[in-house]
Formats: sequence, C-alpha cells, structure tokens
Amino acid sequence: MLKELINAIEEVLSDLRIRGVIPDTIGSNDVYAGKSNQHDNSLNPHNASSSDDNVDQSLAFKARSLSSLSEEDLENHLGPIRKALLNIDAVDLLNLKIVHYDNAKVKPGINIEPIHTKILPRRHKDVSTCVRYLSIAEVDTQYSIGVFLFPPFSKIPLHDHKGMSVMSRVLYGDLIVRSFDICNPQNDLPDDQNIHVSSGKKKEYVSDSWLPRILPSFMMRDEEKVKDKIPQNSLSVLKNGTKRLCAPDISLLLPQKGNLHEFKAGKYGAAILDVLIPPYDIENDRDCTFYSIETEKMYNYETIHTKCFAIPISQPEDFFCTSGNYGDMGDVIEGEEED
Repeated sequence: MLKELINAIEEVLSDLRIRGVIPDTIGSNDVYAGKSNQHDNSLNPHNASSSDDNVDQSLAFKARSLSSLSEEDLENHLGPIRKALLNIDAVDLLNLKIVHYDNAKVKPGINIEPIHTKILPRRHKDVSTCVRYLSIAEVDTQYSIGVFLFPPFSKIPLHDHKGMSVMSRVLYGDLIVRSFDICNPQNDLPDDQNIHVSSGKKKEYVSDSWLPRILPSFMMRDEEKVKDKIPQNSLSVLKNGTKRLCAPDISLLLPQKGNLHEFKAGKYGAAILDVLIPPYDIENDRDCTFYSIETEKMYNYETIHTKCFAIPISQPEDFFCTSGNYGDMGDVIEGEEED
C-alpha cells in the first residue's frame, strides 16, 4: 500500500521536474522513516534541522515553486497520489481492531477501535487532548508522509502550508474542517467581481446595478477601521464553507486554495494520512504559522463575499502535538512514558 503511494508521489515529482516546476534533485533512495529522536510540539515534527546537512539547498523546493502552475493543472498532476490514497486499507495500515458497536468508522458500516491512546511514549495528563504524529516516510525538501491521530473533539488550530500542496486521507473517524484561500497578493479579489475601495480611487462600473453606486462610501469606512487593526505580516484570505470529512474522504489544499485550515475531530476521534509536497522546511521559508481571523465584508454586484485577514499568532497554549511510535511507524523516541 505505502509502496504504491510512494511510487505515485515519485511519479508526480518526476513529471514536475520534467516540466521544470521543481529542480532535479534527491531520488527515492533517500526515503527514510522515523528519523527523529525528538519530541516536537508543532505541526513540523522535523523542523529542528535537515536530516542531511549536505543537501544542496539550491536544489530544494522554493516557497512558490508549485504556484507557477494553475490550480487545475496542479490538481491534475496530483491525480496519481489521490488514487493511491484511495487504495490505502486503513485497517491493515494501522492494525485496527474491528468492533461491533458504534465507534469510529473506516467506512460506512465498519466500526473500529481508535488507537490514539496506544501511541508510545504514552501521555497521561493530556491523553484526551494531545494530537499524536506518526512519521512514515520523508525525502528532504521533496515530500513527507505521516499520520495525525486525534483524540475525540481534539483540534489542530488554524495554520498554513506556505507554497505547499497537501492531500489528507481520513483513515478513520470524522472531522470538521474550516479553511481559507490565500488571496492573490497583487489583487485580493478579481477586478471583474469586486469593488476595491482601499485606494480611495473611483472605479469605472460597467454594471447597471444600483448596488455598486451606494456601497463604496460606507465600505471605505468599514474597511479602514478593520485595516487599522491588522499587522503588516497578515494574510488577505477568503473564507470557505465549513465542511465535515468522514473516512475514507480525501481533502486537498494548494498553495493558495484552502491553504489555511484547521481540523476538529468528532466524538470518536480521527486519523488522517497526510502527504505534503514539499514538506515543512524552515531553511526554505516553509515554517508552520498559526493564525487568528479578522473579518470584513467585500461586495460585488450580486452577492456579499467574506474577506478576512489572517493574523499570525503564537502556537495556542492549549494545543499539543507530539511525535510518537506505533508498530513499525513513527519516530524513534527515547524514554518510556510521559507525565
């Protein structure tokens, strides 16, 4: 199963190299798993340093490599990975126990016993809230594969994936997902759909609608009030609808589409298999940043769009995510149990 997934990832990366989207760099013989012996309370379990200090960083993914492709083109390129993820047998992968009472499901009608309490080293004080991470495979600067395990109602707060594409396959359980698109920094929203009032310049309207003629005056006041509160390093984003994912659903985020998201598990918890292309990498400007949201309203001729500002924040104090080990998956962790 995992071999098929890794082969699919390598196929996609090879195609992107041929297209000149990414550099011709590390091959599949550099795949490794369980490389880290540290606990990391972030979504970047290997963010301390590269596993190979000799990796030529000039060959690495740059922050905007994938952004050179259109969203449609990139989604088409990622098709083989989606197919491989759908072929994953969650019960076999995680050695899950099938039960005959209502519990987390791997698919409709098939209940299993969640495993978040079985990850080593065990956590006692926060076992009901701490999200666990199992590293499966990673190629420096190219991709990473891992599993996030959610206790019931636990949450990964709103965070970004700078310049990355992420495919998430729900292995068991269900989650509520809230996501935001990153607006084009040169043009927050398409000119033919929206009224831009931040510059204070008059816009030539081609519509006969009465709405654009009465909105700009109070839009200016409201927008300036909001922008006065917004730090310079914030992102301009558009809010997507909240949705529920259930195993075996797959979600996809791209360098702009849905790039900020948060997960909240349902009453039985959840497990997600994540493929990150490329992985988080501080040295190549792909650290994980958490955000809070400030909202304003943008209007077009027909409807009201929700435009938001994503404001960088420190990692929320009530969020915990640590690497662990389960069977032959995960990092090699020193020590036994944690308090």
